[in-house]
Amino acid sequence: MAFNSSIYNSSKARNFFKRFLRQSRNPSYSPRTAVPSLYPLLDFRPINPRREPICLNIRKISSYCTRVPHNLKNCTSSSSSSSKGSVFAKNFSGIATDPLKSGAKMTVAAAPCIKDGSLMSNGKVVLTGVPSNVAVYPVSDGLSSSSSPSAAFLGASSSIPSSRHVFGLGVLEESKFVCLFRHKIWWMIPRFGSSGSDIPLETQLLLLEVREKSAVCDDISSGQSANNTFYVLLLPVLEGQFRATLQGTMANELEFCVESGDAHVQTTQVSEAVFINSGDNPFELIKESVEILEKQKRTFAHINHKKKPTHLDWFGWCTWDAFYKDVNPQGIKEGLESFLEGGCPPKFLIIDDGWQDTFNEFQKDGEPFVEGSQFATRLSDIKENSKFKVSESGGSSTNLKELIHHIKENYGLKYVYMWHALAGYWGGVLASSEALKKYNPKLAYPVQSPGKLGNIRDIAMDSLEKYGVGVIDLKNSGVDGVKVDVQNLLETLGAGYGGRVSITRQYHEALDKSVEKNFVDNNLICCMCHNSDSIFSSKNSATARASEDFMPNEPTFQTLHIASVSFNSLLLAKSLYLTGICSIDKPGKHDFKILRKLVLPDGSILRARYLAGLHETACSSIQSWTARGSLSRVPKNKTIEVSLGVLQCEIYTVSPIKVFKENIDFAPLGLIKMYNSGGAIEDCTFGDSIRIKARGSGLFGAFSSKKPRCCKVDKKDEDFTYSSENGLLTVNLQSESSFKEIEFVY
Repeated sequence: MAFNSSIYNSSKARNFFKRFLRQSRNPSYSPRTAVPSLYPLLDFRPINPRREPICLNIRKISSYCTRVPHNLKNCTSSSSSSSKGSVFAKNFSGIATDPLKSGAKMTVAAAPCIKDGSLMSNGKVVLTGVPSNVAVYPVSDGLSSSSSPSAAFLGASSSIPSSRHVFGLGVLEESKFVCLFRHKIWWMIPRFGSSGSDIPLETQLLLLEVREKSAVCDDISSGQSANNTFYVLLLPVLEGQFRATLQGTMANELEFCVESGDAHVQTTQVSEAVFINSGDNPFELIKESVEILEKQKRTFAHINHKKKPTHLDWFGWCTWDAFYKDVNPQGIKEGLESFLEGGCPPKFLIIDDGWQDTFNEFQKDGEPFVEGSQFATRLSDIKENSKFKVSESGGSSTNLKELIHHIKENYGLKYVYMWHALAGYWGGVLASSEALKKYNPKLAYPVQSPGKLGNIRDIAMDSLEKYGVGVIDLKNSGVDGVKVDVQNLLETLGAGYGGRVSITRQYHEALDKSVEKNFVDNNLICCMCHNSDSIFSSKNSATARASEDFMPNEPTFQTLHIASVSFNSLLLAKSLYLTGICSIDKPGKHDFKILRKLVLPDGSILRARYLAGLHETACSSIQSWTARGSLSRVPKNKTIEVSLGVLQCEIYTVSPIKVFKENIDFAPLGLIKMYNSGGAIEDCTFGDSIRIKARGSGLFGAFSSKKPRCCKVDKKDEDFTYSSENGLLTVNLQSESSFKEIEFVY
């Protein structure tokens, strides 16, 4: 996640959610009636066998145990503790949850079916008026019956082969939903609604909230939640050489589009184009569904099966917003120096766009500038440009390799990543370049999907359609890692290469092999990659940008950026990718008050281990700590009221209360001056005393119903403070060591 610390609290920003609601009625965002197939959809006659290959105004926050998040890596008891509740701490968010770690179980029911023209899920109607050419297909043997009987695939058939089909699924009315759709070719954003007409083109995830008093089918799960509410996930995926998306019409009909991106790759039917699953926990539902798809499709890997790059644990700096394409060695050194002086040293650096040797044959000296032609710039050499080859006066580096060595030695950097476009550069590579002729580049002209053109057109893609793109094999950059950008460009280059899915998969396989060969720790950051072609072809890449660029000069964009990161993470961070913390500040333009709540003195960060979500735990109360320093204890089945003003926020640390020695209630909070305080807690065990393994330095807090007799840090007595009024227990961790053992003796 990128941020600009100096404008984080900008008063000029507008309320995102009001803006978002206005946009939902803006023609630029309103879905258009989808283009129907040219021919009627008739019999199931496959031509070939299937190829394998808020203003959020929170009035109440419930403390029901299904809503208690946590961020403790381990919190175990050897003998004398039991679970009693949780603590709300109003200061530090990072308390995240993993329902599977807690033993939470998702309620599931009957498999999806089509009955009397209606699509049923969990015994309830999801869609009405389902066309006769639509069918439900089971998940393969061994997956559905044991792991999720509520999961299946939706498919459809046509009598006419085509490289692009639009199939109707049925009418969707009066079901609240959140969806993720591509408003631009590169990025997803969320949208909310309650009917089919609210669903945009290029929707890649649809999560429905179903509330219905009566069931149509008899086979209703006995475990149905008391309020008769459950969630239905519709996830368009890849099938063979075809890629699926969802879209709505003004008649409230939900449709799905399948396309290959190559006129010569055609089909008459699909049977695994849209995945459907249901459950009463939306977070676990998405996670479980991706796990099922991983086993079924075998074209991508779940995040749990990928190697995590070590740079994720460190604070980073990206040069893009600081310099844009004017990045240069001196500016990089000045930026690193300013962070170091403020006590927030970056440990990894991304040298973004501007370091490569490029050429634009469409911009001539003395001719007027043509908007969009800048995106036709092509890579002319795989080596660095002249800015990184000239030594400054008294400087120590004369090329990129020497610069990297210098900044690592002098500024304590652990990792240096270089920006690279997947096709070489925005316009690919320069076919006439002598340095690149050995790669046999050739010109290709992108062809955008009709569905993508129905949302926001991208000037970069319009330019590339005009000027073309050069294509070469990926090559090693020679540094610690790469940020590979402009990835979704591949979806437009599938003609003649087997289609968009095929060319994307080939490039990702080559990229994975290159990274595995040249870098030690899977050091790859994927960017501009929010199409399902890339998402469901990712076997190794474990890090990706979660949203569109942060726009520091557009104050209204800040809340959109935050909301996009949050909702996109429902799919991306929960199951497929991780993301780190990277500043985009200009040298000397920092807000260290904010940065010090994110970055520890050694340059590491307190990462949330799990994505927040609904969560079951055996507790009778919770404790909370807020950013304003208030500590609250909330019994089970009680609520607290929170009112947020426009562009205001409140950060809570939530911790379950455990019972120690039968009469002492205890809940660790972590480093309470940090945003993600709970991220400092590595382990917590109850025995003869309470022992906590913590990382970082600063003020460590906990809730205790009784004052301890003494406190030890790394087996040495340490002073502590205790408030008998609210039970806040604090100790100042000053040691320079990364990990510390805190012991409270009663």
